[in-house]
Amino acid sequence: ELAALEAKYALSQPLHQSQAVVTETESSTVIELFVSVTKELKMKILSMGSGVKVIEPKHLVYSIVDDLHQTVKHYQ
Repeated sequence: ELAALEAKYALSQPLHQSQAVVTETESSTVIELFVSVTKELKMKILSMGSGVKVIEPKHLVYSIVDDLHQTVKHYQ
C-alpha cells in the first residue's frame, strides 16, 4: 500500500513490468508485483519510508519489520 505521493512516483516510474494497480483512493494506492524478493527490492521499499506498507508476502513483511527494528536500535 502506497501513500499518495509515493503512489504518484511508483505509477510514473513502475517498480517492475508486472506492476498493476489493485485499488486506488485519494489517500493510498495498492499495487501488486510478481517479483522475487531480493535485497534490491527490500532497499527500494525501505527507501520509501513511512509512505509504503508491505501487505504480502508475510515473510517480506517480517523481514522489513526486522530491518526497521535493527535500524531503530542504532539510534537508542
